[in-house]
Amino acid sequence: MIKYLFLLLACLTGGTLAASDEGITIETQLYIVAGILGGACLLLTIACIYNSVTIINLQSKVAVLQAAGAATVKAVATAAENSPTTSKDPYSARDDPYRRQDSRGYRMERQPSRGYQEDRRPPSSYY
Repeated sequence: MIKYLFLLLACLTGGTLAASDEGITIETQLYIVAGILGGACLLLTIACIYNSVTIINLQSKVAVLQAAGAATVKAVATAAENSPTTSKDPYSARDDPYRRQDSRGYRMERQPSRGYQEDRRPPSSYY
């Protein structure tokens, strides 16, 4: 906040000196403008460095969280493998509560394609 006030003071001082009777030289005006632009560049550089440090910190935290998540998944998988209730047969329908069971033992069979027929009657070999 103090930097902004100093920047405003420098602008007002430059404007006041330029309007006075004695005037200021072009060299002095260039120094004032260079100082103002240099201060603005300094503030932008500081903001850039702050953003870079923040991004690096966030990336390190994300890496830590990913490692923790991977460790958790590995621990759960190990616990599931070592569990006595887990079946060694991965295709067993009895141990998988989410696997869809066969519906009453019926089996759908695909009918052969008859193609396009004008009269829409089944072929003689159908029965």
